[in-house]
Amino acid sequence: MKNVLVFLVSFVLFVGGIYLIGEAWSIPQWEGLVFFGGLLGVTLAFFIPFVVVPRLDP
Repeated sequence: MKNVLVFLVSFVLFVGGIYLIGEAWSIPQWEGLVFFGGLLGVTLAFFIPFVVVPRLDP
């Protein structure tokens, strides 16, 4: 069950990060911050399964 939850969280972060990267150019005055937030979201989406999940397994 933990693996499913981790997958869902990672998937939401990945899709949300891609969305933020795509929408960053349509938000005046906040392009850089929104783009950086999207990059962080995508990075965390890949970081969670490789670093956090092995520590959850007994």
